[in-house]
Amino acid sequence: MKRAYLHSFEESEHQSDLLETSLAKIGAILNSQLNLSDTLNTIADMVADMLRANQSIVAIYDTKENQLSIAATYGINVPPIAFPINTSLSQRAIHEYKTIYINDTRNCPDLFTPKLLFSKVRSIIAAPIIHTGNIIGTIEVYSRSINGFNENAADFLSVLAHHAGAAINAAKLYEDTKQKLLNEKYLSAITYSTSFTFDTNTIVDECTHHVLNALNADIGIGCLSTDVEYTFTPISNINITNKLTEIDLNPFPSLKLLINKLQPFNSLNEVLPPIHSFLHLPLKINYLMILPLAVNKRLLGIILVGWYNFKSNKHKEEYSFIKMMANQVAIGLEKAHFYNQIKSMALSDGLTKLANRRNFDMFLKTELRRAESLNKPLSLIMLDLDKFKQYNDTFGHINGDQLLQQVGAILKHNVRSIDLPARYGGEEFSIILPEGNISEAISTAEHLRKEIESYKFTNQGGIFTKHITASFGIATYDPNITMNAPSSDTIIAIADKALYQAKQEGRNRVISSNIFQ
Repeated sequence: MKRAYLHSFEESEHQSDLLETSLAKIGAILNSQLNLSDTLNTIADMVADMLRANQSIVAIYDTKENQLSIAATYGINVPPIAFPINTSLSQRAIHEYKTIYINDTRNCPDLFTPKLLFSKVRSIIAAPIIHTGNIIGTIEVYSRSINGFNENAADFLSVLAHHAGAAINAAKLYEDTKQKLLNEKYLSAITYSTSFTFDTNTIVDECTHHVLNALNADIGIGCLSTDVEYTFTPISNINITNKLTEIDLNPFPSLKLLINKLQPFNSLNEVLPPIHSFLHLPLKINYLMILPLAVNKRLLGIILVGWYNFKSNKHKEEYSFIKMMANQVAIGLEKAHFYNQIKSMALSDGLTKLANRRNFDMFLKTELRRAESLNKPLSLIMLDLDKFKQYNDTFGHINGDQLLQQVGAILKHNVRSIDLPARYGGEEFSIILPEGNISEAISTAEHLRKEIESYKFTNQGGIFTKHITASFGIATYDPNITMNAPSSDTIIAIADKALYQAKQEGRNRVISSNIFQ
């Protein structure tokens, strides 16, 4: 009796020490910045070691696929992709919300067990991984011995699974944060490439590289649409020795149908053969993604990326990020097309050489749409020369025109390259500031106000006439304040109202207004 008591006491002491050791190891995981894969593998190794078992599996519950996807294993050569829904002990553990063990699998012939090379699984224990009341996965541990597990093991695994849930959640948060920062980095790079050039070839080439790097793909092709429907001109060929001069998708109706939806789509069996037929790659790609570049249902081009050995399914989770990349590239192309169209149509004011009213209207509509899509601010400055009629009456219309030309030069040389100064009409001017917040707009307007106030306006003979001042009104769309971008008429009306207030309060001043809707 005494010997049995001592054995029971020693066993209890052993379990207590085991629990303390496991908690210490789990704590080490929680306090480290492991990525998710390292965390899962560490948990799989740890549970097998602490339960003196031969194999283990950690599975994560995939809510979209409604399955337990295998995420990490220990001691299993060929792990399954997922646990069977109806025949795995893990599914029972989830259903009953507790740890379950079976000590002789011969009594459960339909129960799922992993295939081992030199033996068979005889005992299984499974526990749900729970975090803040939600099941995020399971742990299954296997033994080649009958009666490999008991109630003490079940209690221990329950505690360990609980702490594993916290470790996995912490690793997920850490990895999600890293991924978001990476996504922002690539989105920022695309925004930069589309903001500071109006050359469509440069935009497609640079952005195809950004998309390929963001998705860690092996090959990439960036194309511009031609005048012939479903025919494209390749601009960027990344890691492709066969340099393409044209891609005609008209012979491939299934591919045309998918592109016509104007949404990014991934590999489908009917898509891969036609892609292989014109790529002539040394190796066949096993996964493909095509990003149509479209604005207002108008296809401007496509970006195609492919993988030779694609193993991750994470791009399904990143669909919104991929769509955002495609939208940014498309908006940049639209802006470049628009700019080049403006150049060809000579949409400038003949007197001041600034953008004219038509140019201003088109640019403002495009930039408002872009600001809303990219969640960026946009400001509009309206300015009017004070007492310009008196100047005209005193010095004549020829000198009045000379003054307007000089004001135009002041505006052109004191704004950013991405801003659009325009002659709105008569002695009224406007400046569109893409991605300009209210403080930047006020700073720009104040600088211009001082430049105009201090400028010595001259007549055609170069003789000083007089100083003149200007009043400024500002309207700013800020996506942090206003959910939807205003119409061009609305933002003009608000800026005009602020300009009128500046006139009423004594002229030669700046009045600003955020847009609230």
